[in-house]
This record gives sequence, structure tokens and C-alpha cells, in this order.
Amino acid sequence: DATFTVTASDQYIQPNDPVDVSANLDVDAYVASAVTLDRSGSFATILGSSTTLRDGVVTDLTDNPSGGNDIMLGDVSDLFSRTGTWTVRYSTQGVKTFGVEARSDNMVDQNASVNITVDGTDPGLVTNLGSPSHTVGQWSNDPTIQWTWTAATDNLSGIQGYGINENTSASLHGQTLDIGP
Repeated sequence: DATFTVTASDQYIQPNDPVDVSANLDVDAYVASAVTLDRSGSFATILGSSTTLRDGVVTDLTDNPSGGNDIMLGDVSDLFSRTGTWTVRYSTQGVKTFGVEARSDNMVDQNASVNITVDGTDPGLVTNLGSPSHTVGQWSNDPTIQWTWTAATDNLSGIQGYGINENTSASLHGQTLDIGP
């Protein structure tokens, strides 16, 4: 039996931002011989591929015959799991699937994948911003402000939340997330 997982360092990126994708193989009670990780899925530019040897040395596999697409882990025993890592980037927006197949001479092939959302388009603006508790342009001694608005939309990565900047003059928005979606 084996456990095979594929994870990404960030599942939401902007176009051309690098992201690390790692594939980890952990076997139980045997040695999987000659394990190769074969990358598949959406087109990505490979910036690097590597694995760490048992003695701690990190190998750079970018210039291997497959151009870094495949990573040879070698034998994987039940004492030590092994991981291969790719650094990639995507130039176009959308949900990208990074798939990996772990193949071995004596292990049932394992498949796993992770989705990475590439989104370089800013979300829309909120509309119908107002307050049922305060009138624009009028002073109020009520320190509690209620806000209402129509939510902004983002077709790929969604809206993480909203920031509120209360000021007596026009200014740019802050970077602080005050309210969830």
C-alpha cells in the first residue's frame, strides 16, 4: 500500500508568479523500486525541479532528459518517504490542474493532482454602497455605522473580504481586511 499526495505552495496566484508543487510518496512495509514521478496536466513553464537525497543533498533536475517534467526518485522504502518538487509558472488565467503519476517496477501506479487558480484580473467594485444609520454629508454623534452594499464579484479566485477606510476626505483604500466576504 502507498500514500501519494500532490500539494501546491499557493493555490491562488497571478499570471507568471512562481508556485512550488510537491509530490510525496510514502510506502508501507516494502520498497517501491525505481520510482519515477511523471508530470501531466495544464501547460506550465518549468522553472525548476528537484528532490532531496537521503543525505540531505538537494538535486537540480531541471536539465534532465525530460526537461524537468519527470523526476526520478529511485527506490522508496517504508522507512523514508520521498518528495519531488517542481517550481512552475502559468502565463494564462484559469484553473490549472497539475497532475503527477508515480510509476514503479513493483508498485501499483499512483495518480494525484492539485488545482491552481491563476487570476490576474482585479475583482469588480462594490455597488450601492450606503448606510441606513448615517446620511452622507451630515454630521452624526452615533459612533456605530451600519454599512450596506451589493457585493463585488470575481469569476476566478473570488472575494476574500472587504476593507473599510473611514475618512473626512477622499483617500485611497487601505490594505487591511476588515470584513469577510
